[in-house]
Amino acid sequence: MSATTARSVQESTLAPLATPGAHVVQLYRDDDVLVATLDRLVCEALAAGDAVVTIATRAHHDAVTVGHGDRDVARDDGRWVVLDAADTLEHIVVHGRLVARGFDDAVGAVLARAERAAPSGRVRAFGEVVALLCLQGRYDLALTLEDFWSDLVGERGFSLLCAYPLACFDASHGVSRQLAVYGWHSHVVVEGGPDDRGHDEVVATDEAFAVTCRWCALSLFEASRIAEAEAAVILEHLHAAHPEWVAPTRGLTLGTVLREVTVNKRR
Repeated sequence: MSATTARSVQESTLAPLATPGAHVVQLYRDDDVLVATLDRLVCEALAAGDAVVTIATRAHHDAVTVGHGDRDVARDDGRWVVLDAADTLEHIVVHGRLVARGFDDAVGAVLARAERAAPSGRVRAFGEVVALLCLQGRYDLALTLEDFWSDLVGERGFSLLCAYPLACFDASHGVSRQLAVYGWHSHVVVEGGPDDRGHDEVVATDEAFAVTCRWCALSLFEASRIAEAEAAVILEHLHAAHPEWVAPTRGLTLGTVLREVTVNKRR
């Protein structure tokens, strides 16, 4: 991991995870960015006396365990629980369907044990099973799993970070699916920050909707890389988040509406 990548994970990026009940999502391009985030998550949780449960790929786990002997102690005493994302997926998806009991057994019970092991009684969790489902093209299952996670966060009061590589979102429906993912989370880690300041930054979900829609208006539509049907979905999300930017006027062409979005945002 480069020093630049490590520095790009600002302390503020993961600040919401110190609050029980936070449900944060990070979308990333580079694995090094995710590894840096995961490394900081484990470090901050253990330093705060919290337990941490990470459900990640073997490669990502290996990247944050090598050279950290103190973390072996945390694993031995149950303060850091490591679960393989692919194995967890096999336990919770049976015959193509998510099974609530499998989720409770594979995830819920583990979180309960981690809570008992934490000096603070708090747990922070990380999961990327949703990303594996998306990469397999099973977007509906991924969103159902987000629903399961949200219910569990509300029930047990832990904080959760989910992560998706941007490769999950293809060119034809990527932005609308991205916005659907945002909808299950309290905060979104925006790559480069909302104003492209060069480091990842966590923002409230409604601001992330706006950032994504503005990016769409300025690049995708102008480059004719977005279908009108998908742009309509994006516009609907934008209006819900910031109704002052766009009047819900029927009959306007998509190009006119998107230009209005851009002009109003710059005022």
